[in-house]
Amino acid sequence: MVKFSKISLIVFFFLSTIVNSYAACLPTDFKQPNIPINTSVNEDLKDKVHVWYDASLSMSGFTKSQSEEVNLFGPILNSLQQASQSLGTETSYNTFGSRFQTIDENRASLVTTQEFYKCTQSAQACVKKDRINGLSKVLSVAKKNTDSTIIIVTDLFVSTSETLAKNAERIKKPLREIFNNGQSVGIFGVSSSYNGKISGIPTEDGLGYVTYSKATKRPFYIL
Repeated sequence: MVKFSKISLIVFFFLSTIVNSYAACLPTDFKQPNIPINTSVNEDLKDKVHVWYDASLSMSGFTKSQSEEVNLFGPILNSLQQASQSLGTETSYNTFGSRFQTIDENRASLVTTQEFYKCTQSAQACVKKDRINGLSKVLSVAKKNTDSTIIIVTDLFVSTSETLAKNAERIKKPLREIFNNGQSVGIFGVSSSYNGKISGIPTEDGLGYVTYSKATKRPFYIL
């Protein structure tokens, strides 16, 4: 959902953050290559940018570092937030998953902290909401904003209500419309330290859900 000329800027921040994270492992004579950034100096040619953060409880595990594992979640999202503000004339921040709402810049700055994913409702209500990823709703919004750049941060842990049988059309349909409109979708996967609980995992018989809390690293994705 990002135009090609703008993808290069995001890739630059993405790659430079990873390089800086592993700077200690590089040879002393290493020189980072210059990566061209295609941006427009004319503000009138820039489009709006909409950033969507997955606010499911499982995402909070990326905010807590695991011993002997590299945590790239914080550095990359901080760089991504800076990049998003440079891409367009206006940047909006939104959440989906357990909470589907527009947030201000101050709230968005907390995305790398546990506080951002805290659920204030009852434990039962929080667990129930956490099973619904809601990615299909974001894609449905994205297909209507053909002149905007959409950035989505998620673990892509999509619920069965959006993937099984006819329910899969909830994601397939907006994606088809996005491609038919001549737009493109880029997906970047990042393996990072993880220290939390993954909820909403279907049981083998499909009649319930379980959680898993022994993962030390997981990928998150930037679309």
